[in-house]
Amino acid sequence: MFWTWLYFFISFTAAFRQQSFGIRGKLICGHSSAEGITVKLYNDKAIGFNNQLAETRTDGDGNYELTAATDSIFSMEPYLKIYTNCNRGFNPCKREIKLEIPSDYVTRTSTIQQWFDGGIINLQFKFDDEERKCF
Repeated sequence: MFWTWLYFFISFTAAFRQQSFGIRGKLICGHSSAEGITVKLYNDKAIGFNNQLAETRTDGDGNYELTAATDSIFSMEPYLKIYTNCNRGFNPCKREIKLEIPSDYVTRTSTIQQWFDGGIINLQFKFDDEERKCF
């Protein structure tokens, strides 16, 4: 009986896999660096209401870096949300841009093995499914 419980316990805890992810990139607005832009990292496979993993603001050159680690039965499916005033026109609300990230960059360790290069994104583009957030 002891061995049955031990096997069950080990199998159950092994199901919660440590996973980590990291992304780096740069945001610009036209020809200028996009300084102070809020960038958030989310997990689409998270159970519950708050699936936010990390948050930062771009530096003076528009650079950002986000990392996250979690224990989960499900594989992490990360995505990025960018909240910007760039190219918003007369609308007082920020643009919310959602970008899916390839899950190939999620590692099954507590430390990041391979960073995802988010590249340089010009926020003057109009992105599919972008929304407005007034907060």
